[in-house]
Amino acid sequence: MGGQSSFRQISYGPKDITEPANFFYVVPSQWLWTPDLTQIKPFLDISYLAALMSPSTAQDSPRDAWGHVKVPRIEHYEDTSMPGDEGWYSTENGTLESYSSFIGLPISGMEATEFIDYSTTIQAKYFHLACDLYDGKLQFIFNNSRWLGNVSWNENITERAATSPDEVEPFAFVITVDHFRPANCTIDTAYVEAEITCPAHDTCAAVRMRRSRLAHPPETYTQLGPLIGFKNTPWESALLDIADETGTVGESDEINGDDEVVESGEFGMALISQFYLADPNNVMGEMGPSTTKPSELGPDVFAIRLSQVINSYWATMNGKGSVTGVFDEFTNRSNTNISWYYEDQENIQSTDDQTFDDAFVNARAWPSTGTKRSNVEVFKAHYGWAIALIVSSTVLVAASLVPFCLRTFSSHGPDVLMNFSSLATRNNPYVALPVTGTYLDAADRSRLLKDVRIRFGDVESGNAIGMLGIGRLDGDVAPLRKERKYA
Repeated sequence: MGGQSSFRQISYGPKDITEPANFFYVVPSQWLWTPDLTQIKPFLDISYLAALMSPSTAQDSPRDAWGHVKVPRIEHYEDTSMPGDEGWYSTENGTLESYSSFIGLPISGMEATEFIDYSTTIQAKYFHLACDLYDGKLQFIFNNSRWLGNVSWNENITERAATSPDEVEPFAFVITVDHFRPANCTIDTAYVEAEITCPAHDTCAAVRMRRSRLAHPPETYTQLGPLIGFKNTPWESALLDIADETGTVGESDEINGDDEVVESGEFGMALISQFYLADPNNVMGEMGPSTTKPSELGPDVFAIRLSQVINSYWATMNGKGSVTGVFDEFTNRSNTNISWYYEDQENIQSTDDQTFDDAFVNARAWPSTGTKRSNVEVFKAHYGWAIALIVSSTVLVAASLVPFCLRTFSSHGPDVLMNFSSLATRNNPYVALPVTGTYLDAADRSRLLKDVRIRFGDVESGNAIGMLGIGRLDGDVAPLRKERKYA
């Protein structure tokens, strides 16, 4: 048992080592304008269309076409589940309607393949829309045709931009998209915190979320509302600058002057976006017409899909090159004073090696801390065999100590090893036996002497120095004593 346990008590096995990790993730910011948007806009459009036309499996996935983590809509979980400790909602088993965008947030620091189980928390924000059917009774002061549809509103956005954020109401507008019923919508901003876990470096997902605990402006104060209708603004130039052949809603005036002509690329992007609004799983129309006609689409579903379209293009504007993987230490724009208040955010400054244009093309990122885990091969102890080895070793050690104890504390003389039937009794004056000779062998002689009892002791007990010898037990052989001298 001891021999087997010594071989079987140890084997090779994996061990998990968890260590801290640092991450960066892209966040939306107010720095969207670049002096030369004619160069960056085609890249934004291509990124948007690539995500929009990704397979339906990617649309339902917690990651986008590039593997970036999608931010769930907290409103979906607030309506369908109960919060856990500290306001967290579980976001596992998400669906297409549960995500705020079909483009996720780029996160760096999770690329090393030797690590698994990355974990961190990120801050995010997105536009949340609430829509109902427009009854056609309102008349609008402002009306602009866009690449996705016609947008009409009555609020003076110049005055809105100058209003205190605490006093701003949700921005209200009516949007008309080809083949869809006009919708009366309001828009605000949702600020959330999401926990990201990665069983492997390329399988990340948001597993739970809650409302952001960071200080932030009122949700009704959005970057999108004040920018609708302005020329030479990020939204106007990058998303809403191309006119669409869509009818107006009510009587209106063109706030920006001359109409513009729809370019072929913009028309295609608008058409595919409309396919997405009708059926996100059939954006190319390859499976025939959707079972739900655009005119029959409910306002709640329309609001979710429209917000996903807006948030997705917004993600390309904020992510820029990082959407397709251009995300490293040179593109990070770390802000140690993390806050959603725009005036607290760090301004991006150009350096000697980076032009002013490049500073705004690169991603703006916030730092985050978390953990990562790695598996290393180590010796693995098997407790059953280790216990067996301990027990057997203890028994063997104890057994080896018994002779030592007996010889040290119990023995009074030396050990004698001989054949008593012949050598010890033949011609021995201290053992009275017949003196006749015999030719018996040792075994036969032992049988005949089976009743003779002998002792190894002191045969001269009367002398000052005794003598060791073998004699009959009932004769003059005294037991050995400690501290007595013998010859």
